[in-house]
Amino acid sequence: MQISPATILKDAVRAVPAIKFALGIAGILSVIAIVKIWRLELNVAVYGTVIMLILMTALVVFARVYKGASTDLRTPALVLTWFSLVLVMSAGMMMFTSVFFRWPLDLRLWIDPRPVAAASDPKIEVISQKSITTVETDLRAGSALIADGFRDYARSGFCFKTATIEAWNSPVADILVANPDPKVPNALFFLPYNQYPYEDSASVKGARAGIIKMLATNLTEVTEAPESGYSVHWLRPELNAVYCVRTSDGQHYAKIQVTAIESDRIAFEWVYQQNATRNLAAN
Repeated sequence: MQISPATILKDAVRAVPAIKFALGIAGILSVIAIVKIWRLELNVAVYGTVIMLILMTALVVFARVYKGASTDLRTPALVLTWFSLVLVMSAGMMMFTSVFFRWPLDLRLWIDPRPVAAASDPKIEVISQKSITTVETDLRAGSALIADGFRDYARSGFCFKTATIEAWNSPVADILVANPDPKVPNALFFLPYNQYPYEDSASVKGARAGIIKMLATNLTEVTEAPESGYSVHWLRPELNAVYCVRTSDGQHYAKIQVTAIESDRIAFEWVYQQNATRNLAAN
């Protein structure tokens, strides 16, 4: 007789019925594997799993009640079922209004950040979330959306050199976003700089980032970054304002224009000089 893992499992469940719950553990492990293979974000996987379990529980309870279970459970089952249904409908409605009407949140900022203003300039390397076009130039351009570090720690910083979203404690982040006061309607920029009261902390050790507002209405007007006058640490940005940014290594420069400011995020377009010069004009 050939012995297979399936046969062993059936015999084990027959001998010890409680082992069947091991199949539930296997199912959870398979979900984790799917999340890893599909490269889903962890928060999406966690929230989706919780919601799925709530709905599954409501469905099972509802089904058992109407299969002849005790009438004592009928009222709680109906309450739980209708509560779950209203919850799902409310979440769906708010998601719909957030995407199309920007209420109660503007989810369009997460789905499709504003396009790069410099994308029409063939002399600039344009980086977006969907594609990377390489052009022989010293400048790179793109758009970024940075979240509030108190609400989304892993997506609260940005590195111009790699054009990547970084965590709050990233040693390569050039500019960060946070809203330390929930009563304040808009988030703030934080430029890591190794100076009191943040000296030698993990996120600013050795950092020399800075920011300065420019007298310009669009990015193309700024052709060179100032040599001095940069502010460090906290800055309250202005919508549509143009700034020059000194990166955390203190040797590279970028220019940005703020395109959106919310309580939990800031979006901006940027142009970065890859060489250690203050030149920000496309030749």
